[in-house]
Amino acid sequence: MAQTSLRKALLVVTVTLLTVTAGCSGLLGGGEPSLEPKDELDGEQLTNSTKTSVEDAGSYTIHSRSTTIQGNRTLSVNVTSHVNFEIDRGVRVYNQTAIGFIFRQNASAVVYTDQGTSYRRQNTSRGVSYDTQQGSSPGRGGITPVNVTAFNVNYTSIVDSFAWESNGTTTVDGTETIQYQSTELTDPSTFTSDQNSTVTASNSTVLLDRHDVVRELSIEFSVEDGEGQTVTVRRTLTLSNIGSTTVNEPGWLPEAQATPTPISTPTQPTESTDTPTESTDTPTESTDTQTESETTTP
Repeated sequence: MAQTSLRKALLVVTVTLLTVTAGCSGLLGGGEPSLEPKDELDGEQLTNSTKTSVEDAGSYTIHSRSTTIQGNRTLSVNVTSHVNFEIDRGVRVYNQTAIGFIFRQNASAVVYTDQGTSYRRQNTSRGVSYDTQQGSSPGRGGITPVNVTAFNVNYTSIVDSFAWESNGTTTVDGTETIQYQSTELTDPSTFTSDQNSTVTASNSTVLLDRHDVVRELSIEFSVEDGEGQTVTVRRTLTLSNIGSTTVNEPGWLPEAQATPTPISTPTQPTESTDTPTESTDTPTESTDTQTESETTTP
C-alpha cells in the first residue's frame, strides 16, 4: 500500500506541478516596467506572460528539482532542459536517485532533439543504450521529444491554489524579482489524488520579475491518505538564461544516430487537459523499464 501511495503522490506531482536571467535585458523591448508588488496573483495571466516573454526571447533553460519522501523511501529527480527556438534544437537531462526501493537505485537519460529528430542516451541498471526517432513518440518505450517550438510550462493550478502576499525582493540569475509567499491553501484538491487524502501541510513561494515572468516557483506539501500513510513532496522550478541559451550537439550523437527507432507499444488515447506538459524521461521507482512522461505544471 505504501508503494501505491507514493505512486499516487508522484502522479499528482507530475500532473499538478510543473517538467524550466542572465542575458534577458530588453526582453520585451521599450522602457522597463516598474517592479511593484501585486495585490493578488493570477495563475493564467502569469503563465501567459511567461510563455510570451520566453518565446519572444528565442531560448531558455529550465531546471526542476523534485524530492518525494514516504517513510524510509526517497525519490529525487532532477531535470534540466535547454531549448533554442531559433534553431529548433533542445536537450533534456534527467537524473533520478532512489533510496529504500527494491529495484533500480539510480538512472539517467538525455534526449537531444534537432528539428524533427530526437536522440536518446539512457543509463539504467541494464547499462547504457542509445536510440533515435523521427517525430513524436509512437508509444511506450519511444522517445518524448524536447519541445523546440513552444514554452509549455503551466503555473495556473499551483498559483491559483493559494492566497499570496509579497515578501520583499530577491535576485534570481542576476534578475531582480519580487518574492511572494503563500499565506493560505485555498484549493487542497490540487494536491490530492482521491477524496480519502488530506493535505496536512503546504507552503509555496513565487519569484516574479518586472515582466511578470515566473523566474522560480517552489512548493512543499504533505498528504496523508486514508490508511495514515504520509507523503511529502518538495519541488522547485527555476527559469534562467532567457534569450541566451545555446544548445550544442552531444558527444554521444553518433552512437544514437546508428541506432534505429525503439520498438514501442502504442498507447491508448488519454483524456485531454488544459495543462500542457514539459517532457521528462522518467524511470519508474519499481521496475527496470524507463518510461517518459511530460510534466509542465510546477
